Amino acid sequence: MRCLWRNESIKILVVCAGGQISCPGFGCSNNTNVTWYKNKKKVSDQHRPSREVREVLYLEPVHEKDDGVFFCHTQIIEGGVTWTLRTGVEVIVIPPPSRSPPRIPVDNEPKEVEIGQPYTFLCKALFPFELNFSPKIEWYMNNDGNMTLLDSKQKSLKKYTQEYEVIQVATINEVTPHHLTYTYTCIASNTFGNISATIKLKRKIKDEKEFDVFLSYVWSPASEEVLGGEIISSRSPLNDEEGDLCITDLLNEEVKATKKPLEVLLPQVLEDQWGYRLCLLERDVIPGGAYTNDVVLALKKSQMLICVLSDDYFTNSNAVFELESGVQALLQNSVLKLLLLWTTKASPSLIQPDPPLPTLVQRALGVLPSLDWRSGEPSHSNFWRSLRKTMPKNKVKLVSVR
Repeated sequence: MRCLWRNESIKILVVCAGGQISCPGFGCSNNTNVTWYKNKKKVSDQHRPSREVREVLYLEPVHEKDDGVFFCHTQIIEGGVTWTLRTGVEVIVIPPPSRSPPRIPVDNEPKEVEIGQPYTFLCKALFPFELNFSPKIEWYMNNDGNMTLLDSKQKSLKKYTQEYEVIQVATINEVTPHHLTYTYTCIASNTFGNISATIKLKRKIKDEKEFDVFLSYVWSPASEEVLGGEIISSRSPLNDEEGDLCITDLLNEEVKATKKPLEVLLPQVLEDQWGYRLCLLERDVIPGGAYTNDVVLALKKSQMLICVLSDDYFTNSNAVFELESGVQALLQNSVLKLLLLWTTKASPSLIQPDPPLPTLVQRALGVLPSLDWRSGEPSHSNFWRSLRKTMPKNKVKLVSVR
């Protein structure tokens, strides 16, 4: 229809101000009756301040929910036939005009980084609404007044009612000690100004761990017989690849031939073959101190607690205390992992020693990760493979010869 212009089908209105929408194609008919709809319902029935005067709908005032498509219905009579002309107007509701620069939420705390690891800078800037929105965010590295522009990219852009949120990131591939001496500045700008925020980096302080694993167990008669009363000592460890190869020899020869108890095998595998540093109370804790304090301190210095559970274990008050202390340390994030190794056929729900186990321990036995060890079975390769997967990824240090 020649009387209908496309530029009439879009209307931009400002929220909270008065606005009006004209019906496209109204001039195509001599009929002055126009009915306006929004969401399949007459605007006049929507209980909102509005007026309809000829082809114009007045919104008093404009609401955020007015964003969307309005339809106007008018009638055309042609050749004695009455037609209904239905045309739509897309209404875009925008915030009131703003002449303000962007803003960056304050976060001046130094950021923790690890030397030798990559680090990604993140700058979140909030820009006031603009029709022609063109945000600009840049990251700079400042070394004694020398500003170096960093490569950065836009990570995300979100549109809210009054403003846009833009996140810009820049990455250091490998942090060096020199990076700790620099400052880093994010500058966000728009048509009306700019704003900046500066941060520094600091070395991340890790928990000082002296041991990879605190090993909790109770000697069985078989253990005493194998060891002859000697305390387990550690040999110089092999590297990871050698350890994987030699564990097969250990399984095929040493384990099957001697059928050593698990509490005897574990230090040999974990230290001698895999190179983890264990905490064994009878070997690594100086005698003469308070037992309870020694246990708590040793747990704090360990990445992981492994408990070798047996019938003798649950009747030993010291062993139960170590397990209970380990559960508490796990809840307090002092110990990162806790693994139960079951060497008894008893189910956790059927264990009823005298005196009864602490409530915390009873609950933990049913939910903590565990592995089953069955002495005398023809192969334990699955057990060792599963155990290896649960071990700490980063060792505190290689085990030294004792």
